[in-house]
Amino acid sequence: MTSASDAFFESVALPDQQPWHTYHGSVFNLLHRQPRDFIRLANVQILGDLSLITDGDGQLVEAGIDEVFYWSPRPFPFAILSNEAAAATLIEERLHHLRLLSMLYRKYFGYQHIAHPSCQGIYLCHPFGFYAFGHLHDTLQRLYPIRDQLHHPDIRFVVSAHEMITDFQEHLSILAGRPIKEEDLIVARSGEIHVFPDLLVPFSPAMPTTYTPATYRWLVPKYIRACLDFGVNEGLPAATEKLYLSRHHIQPGKRSVSNEEEVCHVLADQGFRVLTGREPLREVVRHFFQARLVLGPHGSLFAHTIYCRPEARIIEFCPDNRLDYSFRDKYKMAQNYAHIPMPADENHNLHIPLETLRNILQQAR
Repeated sequence: MTSASDAFFESVALPDQQPWHTYHGSVFNLLHRQPRDFIRLANVQILGDLSLITDGDGQLVEAGIDEVFYWSPRPFPFAILSNEAAAATLIEERLHHLRLLSMLYRKYFGYQHIAHPSCQGIYLCHPFGFYAFGHLHDTLQRLYPIRDQLHHPDIRFVVSAHEMITDFQEHLSILAGRPIKEEDLIVARSGEIHVFPDLLVPFSPAMPTTYTPATYRWLVPKYIRACLDFGVNEGLPAATEKLYLSRHHIQPGKRSVSNEEEVCHVLADQGFRVLTGREPLREVVRHFFQARLVLGPHGSLFAHTIYCRPEARIIEFCPDNRLDYSFRDKYKMAQNYAHIPMPADENHNLHIPLETLRNILQQAR
Protein backbone atom coordinates (compact mmCIF):
# COMPACT_ATOMS: atom_id res chain seq x y z
CA MET A 1 0.00 0.00 0.00
CA THR A 2 1.06 3.59 -0.62
CA SER A 3 2.07 5.62 2.43
CA ALA A 4 0.82 9.16 2.99
CA SER A 5 4.22 10.61 2.07
CA ASP A 6 4.41 8.63 -1.20
CA ALA A 7 0.87 9.66 -2.12
CA PHE A 8 1.75 13.26 -1.36
CA PHE A 9 4.74 13.33 -3.70
CA GLU A 10 2.86 11.53 -6.44
CA SER A 11 0.20 14.27 -6.31
CA VAL A 12 2.55 17.29 -6.25
CA ALA A 13 2.91 19.17 -9.52
CA LEU A 14 6.47 20.45 -9.61
CA PRO A 15 7.27 23.70 -11.45
CA ASP A 16 8.52 23.64 -15.01
CA GLN A 17 12.24 22.96 -15.27
CA GLN A 18 14.32 25.82 -16.61
CA PRO A 19 16.81 24.49 -19.20
CA TRP A 20 19.70 26.31 -17.57
CA HIS A 21 19.15 24.37 -14.32
CA THR A 22 20.70 21.30 -15.92
CA TYR A 23 24.47 21.26 -15.64
CA HIS A 24 25.14 20.77 -19.33
CA GLY A 25 22.72 23.52 -20.31
CA SER A 26 24.19 26.04 -17.88
CA VAL A 27 27.07 28.49 -18.00
CA PHE A 28 28.77 26.33 -15.35
CA ASN A 29 29.69 23.84 -18.08
CA LEU A 30 32.78 25.87 -18.88
CA LEU A 31 34.67 22.92 -20.36
CA HIS A 32 31.72 21.97 -22.62
CA ARG A 33 31.42 18.44 -21.28
CA GLN A 34 28.96 16.12 -22.98
CA PRO A 35 26.16 14.72 -20.78
CA ARG A 36 27.36 11.76 -18.76
CA ASP A 37 26.48 9.92 -15.57
CA PHE A 38 29.88 8.90 -14.21
CA ILE A 39 33.37 7.81 -15.15
CA ARG A 40 35.39 4.96 -13.70
CA LEU A 41 39.09 5.59 -13.18
CA ALA A 42 41.89 3.13 -12.46
CA ASN A 43 45.07 3.81 -10.45
CA VAL A 44 44.39 7.44 -9.53
CA GLN A 45 45.16 9.72 -6.62
CA ILE A 46 43.15 12.39 -4.77
CA LEU A 47 44.92 15.42 -3.29
CA GLY A 48 43.21 16.10 0.03
CA ASP A 49 43.51 19.90 0.14
CA LEU A 50 42.44 20.49 -3.43
CA SER A 51 40.04 17.62 -4.23
CA LEU A 52 41.98 17.19 -7.47
CA ILE A 53 42.31 13.78 -9.12
CA THR A 54 45.62 12.87 -10.77
CA ASP A 55 46.75 9.76 -12.61
CA GLY A 56 49.65 7.56 -11.58
CA ASP A 57 52.13 9.97 -13.18
CA GLY A 58 50.73 12.94 -11.29
CA GLN A 59 48.97 14.44 -14.30
CA LEU A 60 45.65 16.15 -13.70
CA VAL A 61 42.60 14.08 -14.71
CA GLU A 62 40.53 16.80 -16.34
CA ALA A 63 37.43 14.62 -16.58
CA GLY A 64 36.91 14.99 -12.84
CA ILE A 65 37.45 18.71 -12.29
CA ASP A 66 34.13 20.34 -13.23
CA GLU A 67 33.38 21.62 -9.72
CA VAL A 68 37.00 22.37 -8.83
CA PHE A 69 37.36 24.30 -12.05
CA TYR A 70 34.52 26.65 -11.11
CA TRP A 71 35.59 27.24 -7.48
CA SER A 72 39.39 27.33 -7.62
CA PRO A 73 41.07 29.65 -6.94
CA ARG A 74 37.80 31.61 -6.57
CA PRO A 75 34.37 31.42 -8.27
CA PHE A 76 34.69 31.78 -12.02
CA PRO A 77 33.79 35.36 -13.11
CA PHE A 78 30.89 34.65 -15.46
CA ALA A 79 30.70 38.32 -16.46
CA ILE A 80 33.67 37.74 -18.72
CA LEU A 81 31.81 35.13 -20.80
CA SER A 82 30.36 37.84 -23.04
CA ASN A 83 33.88 38.26 -24.40
CA GLU A 84 34.61 34.89 -25.99
CA ALA A 85 38.32 35.52 -26.49
CA ALA A 86 38.84 36.66 -22.89
CA ALA A 87 36.79 33.73 -21.60
CA ALA A 88 38.82 31.23 -23.62
CA THR A 89 42.06 32.73 -22.29
CA LEU A 90 40.81 32.64 -18.70
CA ILE A 91 39.67 29.02 -19.06
CA GLU A 92 43.07 27.94 -20.36
CA GLU A 93 44.84 29.92 -17.61
CA ARG A 94 42.70 28.24 -14.98
CA LEU A 95 43.48 24.80 -16.38
CA HIS A 96 47.15 25.67 -16.27
CA HIS A 97 46.74 26.90 -12.68
CA LEU A 98 45.18 23.60 -11.58
CA ARG A 99 47.80 21.49 -13.37
CA LEU A 100 50.61 23.53 -11.78
CA LEU A 101 48.96 23.47 -8.37
CA SER A 102 48.64 19.70 -8.36
CA MET A 103 52.28 19.32 -9.41
CA LEU A 104 53.61 21.77 -6.81
CA TYR A 105 51.62 20.23 -3.97
CA ARG A 106 52.84 16.74 -4.85
CA LYS A 107 56.44 17.87 -5.25
CA TYR A 108 57.03 20.21 -2.33
CA PHE A 109 54.55 19.63 0.46
CA GLY A 110 55.49 16.16 1.64
CA TYR A 111 52.07 14.60 1.38
CA GLN A 112 51.34 11.39 3.23
CA HIS A 113 50.38 8.68 0.75
CA ILE A 114 47.48 6.48 1.89
CA ALA A 115 46.68 3.44 -0.24
CA HIS A 116 43.24 1.85 -0.51
CA PRO A 117 44.02 -1.34 -2.46
CA SER A 118 40.92 -3.40 -1.70
CA CYS A 119 37.90 -1.12 -2.10
CA GLN A 120 36.03 0.83 -4.71
CA GLY A 121 35.86 4.51 -3.87
CA ILE A 122 33.05 6.89 -4.81
CA TYR A 123 34.38 10.40 -5.22
CA LEU A 124 32.25 12.94 -3.29
CA CYS A 125 34.84 15.59 -2.38
CA HIS A 126 34.12 19.30 -2.52
CA PRO A 127 36.68 21.80 -3.88
CA PHE A 128 36.62 23.73 -0.58
CA GLY A 129 38.19 20.72 1.15
CA PHE A 130 35.17 20.82 3.49
CA TYR A 131 31.39 21.00 3.16
CA ALA A 132 29.51 24.25 3.61
CA PHE A 133 25.86 23.37 4.20
CA GLY A 134 24.53 25.68 1.49
CA HIS A 135 26.35 23.54 -1.08
CA LEU A 136 26.07 20.11 0.56
CA HIS A 137 23.38 18.87 -1.81
CA ASP A 138 25.43 19.99 -4.81
CA THR A 139 27.69 17.12 -3.78
CA LEU A 140 25.10 14.63 -2.53
CA GLN A 141 22.95 14.70 -5.65
CA ARG A 142 25.97 13.47 -7.59
CA LEU A 143 24.92 10.10 -6.17
CA TYR A 144 21.78 10.11 -8.32
CA PRO A 145 23.37 8.61 -11.48
CA ILE A 146 24.78 5.70 -9.43
CA ARG A 147 21.82 5.33 -7.06
CA ASP A 148 21.41 1.64 -7.91
CA GLN A 149 24.94 0.88 -6.70
CA LEU A 150 24.75 2.53 -3.27
CA HIS A 151 23.46 -0.57 -1.49
CA HIS A 152 26.74 -2.44 -2.06
CA PRO A 153 28.54 -2.83 1.30
CA ASP A 154 32.06 -2.81 -0.17
CA ILE A 155 32.00 0.71 -1.58
CA ARG A 156 33.60 3.55 0.37
CA PHE A 157 32.61 7.19 0.10
CA VAL A 158 35.59 9.50 -0.46
CA VAL A 159 34.55 12.75 1.21
CA SER A 160 35.86 16.12 2.33
CA ALA A 161 36.01 17.27 5.95
CA HIS A 162 32.44 17.24 7.26
CA GLU A 163 32.73 18.59 10.81
CA MET A 164 30.63 21.63 9.88
CA ILE A 165 27.67 19.44 8.86
CA THR A 166 25.26 18.16 11.50
CA ASP A 167 24.55 14.43 11.00
CA PHE A 168 26.61 14.10 7.81
CA GLN A 169 26.49 10.29 7.90
CA GLU A 170 22.72 10.48 8.32
CA HIS A 171 22.48 12.32 4.99
CA LEU A 172 24.40 9.53 3.27
CA SER A 173 22.41 6.83 5.07
CA ILE A 174 19.11 8.30 3.88
CA LEU A 175 20.26 8.46 0.26
CA ALA A 176 22.02 5.08 0.26
CA GLY A 177 19.10 3.33 1.96
CA ARG A 178 21.40 1.65 4.50
CA PRO A 179 23.34 2.70 7.59
CA ILE A 180 26.57 4.50 6.65
CA LYS A 181 29.16 4.25 9.41
CA GLU A 182 32.42 6.09 9.97
CA GLU A 183 34.35 3.17 8.50
CA ASP A 184 32.41 3.59 5.25
CA LEU A 185 34.01 7.04 4.79
CA ILE A 186 37.46 7.97 3.56
CA VAL A 187 38.06 11.61 4.49
CA ALA A 188 40.55 13.29 2.14
CA ARG A 189 42.21 15.80 4.45
CA SER A 190 44.94 18.37 4.10
CA GLY A 191 48.40 16.88 3.65
CA GLU A 192 47.13 13.54 2.32
CA ILE A 193 47.21 11.81 -1.05
CA HIS A 194 44.75 8.92 -1.29
CA VAL A 195 45.59 6.24 -3.83
CA PHE A 196 42.82 4.17 -5.44
CA PRO A 197 43.01 1.31 -7.94
CA ASP A 198 39.28 1.83 -8.66
CA LEU A 199 37.49 5.17 -8.32
CA LEU A 200 33.96 5.98 -9.43
CA VAL A 201 33.40 9.68 -10.19
CA PRO A 202 29.69 10.53 -10.56
CA PHE A 203 28.47 13.83 -12.01
CA SER A 204 25.60 16.03 -10.96
CA PRO A 205 22.91 16.49 -13.61
CA ALA A 206 22.11 19.93 -12.14
CA MET A 207 24.05 23.15 -11.95
CA PRO A 208 25.33 24.22 -8.47
CA THR A 209 22.70 25.19 -5.85
CA THR A 210 19.74 23.58 -7.61
CA TYR A 211 18.25 20.30 -8.85
CA THR A 212 16.64 18.72 -11.87
CA PRO A 213 13.10 17.32 -11.49
CA ALA A 214 14.57 13.80 -11.49
CA THR A 215 17.15 14.47 -8.78
CA TYR A 216 14.60 16.40 -6.71
CA ARG A 217 12.01 13.61 -6.89
CA TRP A 218 14.68 11.09 -5.93
CA LEU A 219 16.30 13.00 -3.09
CA VAL A 220 13.59 14.93 -1.25
CA PRO A 221 11.05 12.07 -0.78
CA LYS A 222 13.83 9.97 0.75
CA TYR A 223 14.37 12.62 3.43
CA ILE A 224 10.64 12.99 4.07
CA ARG A 225 10.08 9.23 4.44
CA ALA A 226 13.10 8.79 6.70
CA CYS A 227 12.46 11.81 8.92
CA LEU A 228 8.66 11.83 9.24
CA ASP A 229 7.89 8.11 9.18
CA PHE A 230 4.32 8.26 7.91
CA GLY A 231 2.31 5.08 8.23
CA VAL A 232 -0.01 3.64 5.59
CA ASN A 233 -3.16 4.89 7.31
CA GLU A 234 -1.80 8.15 8.64
CA GLY A 235 -2.50 11.51 7.09
CA LEU A 236 0.03 14.30 6.68
CA PRO A 237 0.57 16.66 9.62
CA ALA A 238 -0.78 20.15 9.04
CA ALA A 239 1.59 22.82 7.71
CA THR A 240 1.23 25.22 10.64
CA GLU A 241 4.76 25.99 11.86
CA LYS A 242 6.40 29.39 11.61
CA LEU A 243 10.19 29.35 11.44
CA TYR A 244 12.86 32.01 11.85
CA LEU A 245 16.26 31.03 10.44
CA SER A 246 19.01 32.61 12.50
CA ARG A 247 22.69 32.84 11.57
CA HIS A 248 23.61 35.25 14.37
CA HIS A 249 25.93 32.67 15.97
CA ILE A 250 27.88 31.67 12.85
CA GLN A 251 30.15 34.67 12.19
CA PRO A 252 29.53 37.24 14.93
CA GLY A 253 29.56 40.68 13.36
CA LYS A 254 29.28 39.38 9.77
CA ARG A 255 26.28 38.55 7.56
CA SER A 256 23.87 38.72 10.45
CA VAL A 257 20.98 40.90 11.67
CA SER A 258 22.13 43.88 13.69
CA ASN A 259 18.85 44.06 15.63
CA GLU A 260 18.48 40.28 16.00
CA GLU A 261 17.33 40.44 19.63
CA GLU A 262 14.49 42.85 18.81
CA VAL A 263 13.47 40.80 15.78
CA CYS A 264 13.38 37.57 17.79
CA HIS A 265 11.28 39.26 20.49
CA VAL A 266 8.65 40.30 17.92
CA LEU A 267 8.67 36.84 16.34
CA ALA A 268 8.37 35.07 19.70
CA ASP A 269 5.12 36.97 20.29
CA GLN A 270 3.92 35.61 16.92
CA GLY A 271 4.70 31.99 17.79
CA PHE A 272 7.84 31.53 15.71
CA ARG A 273 10.36 28.75 16.30
CA VAL A 274 14.03 29.80 15.94
CA LEU A 275 16.31 27.39 14.06
CA THR A 276 20.09 27.74 14.07
CA GLY A 277 21.27 24.71 12.07
CA ARG A 278 22.52 22.91 15.17
CA GLU A 279 19.36 20.83 15.40
CA PRO A 280 19.40 17.12 14.40
CA LEU A 281 18.72 16.51 10.71
CA ARG A 282 15.49 14.58 11.24
CA GLU A 283 14.09 17.33 13.44
CA VAL A 284 14.95 20.03 10.90
CA VAL A 285 13.33 18.17 8.00
CA ARG A 286 10.13 17.76 10.05
CA HIS A 287 10.00 21.47 10.88
CA PHE A 288 10.42 22.57 7.27
CA PHE A 289 7.91 20.05 5.93
CA GLN A 290 5.37 21.28 8.46
CA ALA A 291 6.16 24.98 7.91
CA ARG A 292 3.54 27.49 6.86
CA LEU A 293 5.89 30.49 7.01
CA VAL A 294 9.70 30.64 6.87
CA LEU A 295 11.70 33.85 7.17
CA GLY A 296 15.18 35.04 8.03
CA PRO A 297 18.37 36.63 6.71
CA HIS A 298 20.09 35.04 3.72
CA GLY A 299 22.06 32.00 4.82
CA SER A 300 22.56 28.30 4.25
CA LEU A 301 19.55 27.28 6.34
CA PHE A 302 17.40 28.34 3.38
CA ALA A 303 18.72 25.24 1.60
CA HIS A 304 16.21 23.34 3.76
CA THR A 305 13.31 25.00 1.96
CA ILE A 306 13.47 22.10 -0.50
CA TYR A 307 11.38 20.21 2.07
CA CYS A 308 8.65 22.87 2.27
CA ARG A 309 5.24 22.07 0.80
CA PRO A 310 3.71 24.06 -2.07
CA GLU A 311 1.55 26.13 0.29
CA ALA A 312 4.50 27.37 2.37
CA ARG A 313 5.45 31.03 2.21
CA ILE A 314 9.17 31.89 2.32
CA ILE A 315 10.63 35.33 3.03
CA GLU A 316 14.38 35.87 2.66
CA PHE A 317 15.99 39.15 3.70
CA CYS A 318 19.16 39.68 1.72
CA PRO A 319 21.84 42.37 2.25
CA ASP A 320 21.61 44.83 -0.63
CA ASN A 321 25.40 44.86 -0.99
CA ARG A 322 25.60 41.06 -1.28
CA LEU A 323 22.58 40.02 -3.31
CA ASP A 324 22.26 36.27 -3.78
CA TYR A 325 19.27 34.63 -5.48
CA SER A 326 20.44 31.02 -5.28
CA PHE A 327 17.96 29.89 -2.64
CA ARG A 328 15.09 31.72 -4.30
CA ASP A 329 15.89 30.06 -7.61
CA LYS A 330 16.60 26.61 -6.16
CA TYR A 331 14.25 24.00 -7.63
CA LYS A 332 11.53 23.18 -5.06
CA MET A 333 7.82 22.70 -4.43
CA ALA A 334 7.27 26.01 -2.60
CA GLN A 335 7.01 28.88 -5.09
CA ASN A 336 5.59 31.62 -2.83
CA TYR A 337 9.03 33.12 -2.25
CA ALA A 338 9.77 36.75 -1.41
CA HIS A 339 13.40 37.86 -1.79
CA ILE A 340 13.68 41.24 -0.04
CA PRO A 341 16.89 43.34 -0.30
CA MET A 342 17.68 45.23 2.91
CA PRO A 343 20.25 47.97 3.64
CA ALA A 344 23.44 46.49 5.08
CA ASP A 345 26.80 47.61 6.44
CA GLU A 346 30.24 46.77 5.01
CA ASN A 347 30.16 43.38 6.78
CA HIS A 348 26.79 42.57 5.18
CA ASN A 349 24.92 42.89 8.47
CA LEU A 350 21.38 43.96 7.68
CA HIS A 351 18.87 45.82 9.84
CA ILE A 352 15.22 44.73 9.76
CA PRO A 353 12.94 47.64 10.75
CA LEU A 354 10.40 46.28 13.22
CA GLU A 355 7.53 48.12 11.56
CA THR A 356 8.48 46.55 8.24
CA LEU A 357 8.62 43.15 9.92
CA ARG A 358 5.18 43.59 11.51
CA ASN A 359 3.69 44.63 8.16
CA ILE A 360 5.17 41.56 6.48
CA LEU A 361 3.78 39.29 9.17
CA GLN A 362 0.39 40.93 8.88
CA GLN A 363 0.33 40.35 5.12
CA ALA A 364 1.48 36.75 5.57
CA ARG A 365 -1.52 35.77 7.73
